[in-house]
Amino acid sequence: DIAAFLALLPRELKGRPLRYAIEAGHESFDCPEFLEIAREANVAVVYLEQEGRARIAERTADFSYLRCKNLVSEEPTGYPSEDIDRIGALCREWSADGDVWKQLVNTTLTGPQNLAHVFGSDYMTMIRDWSTSVFSDDVAGVTDARFLEPSWNMRTIFPQLCTDNRTPCTRLGIYPIELTSLVNNQASNQSVVAGASSYIRFSVPAGSEASIDWANSPWRLCRKRQLGPFRA
Repeated sequence: DIAAFLALLPRELKGRPLRYAIEAGHESFDCPEFLEIAREANVAVVYLEQEGRARIAERTADFSYLRCKNLVSEEPTGYPSEDIDRIGALCREWSADGDVWKQLVNTTLTGPQNLAHVFGSDYMTMIRDWSTSVFSDDVAGVTDARFLEPSWNMRTIFPQLCTDNRTPCTRLGIYPIELTSLVNNQASNQSVVAGASSYIRFSVPAGSEASIDWANSPWRLCRKRQLGPFRA
């Protein structure tokens, strides 16, 4: 099958990395199943500008491949200006993630100022949502796109990772995310390095409500804050 074939492709030649693109002109290939296979193999699906062939604009690799075959001999540039604008917009859309990294690296800004410049002043909301998705992705019932990771299935991947070099190897067997359970009226100390997250578990009895008081270490300037109330 196509997945097995893509898995056989060598990833380097004499120390140089190899990349692959697949041209699938029939409309039957424009389906989530095929695109996911290509995405998992990091193989680009060619976007083909040709009459009678499917135009699949989905990006499935860390690069894009475009073939323009509807050239018009009467046009000096090969395509009418409106088509050039259309294709240009598509290419800019493909390059959006590359532009993000370019902006982060090619700047004199650092830290929060750099993040705010690229992602906007509300960048902490993006970090919060991503941190939440690390826990909630692939959890049954979670449907909010902010808390899902379409390109990853970490709860499936991590348990299958090997912990030694034996054959067969010993599998990790768990999703290694550490949770701290809170106990009513008992303090819990959490240490979080920059860019990391802490995951806390607590429950609220049915028909009642609760809140969480939290504050930074006493040697830092901060004020005590409250989360909640949480109702059940």
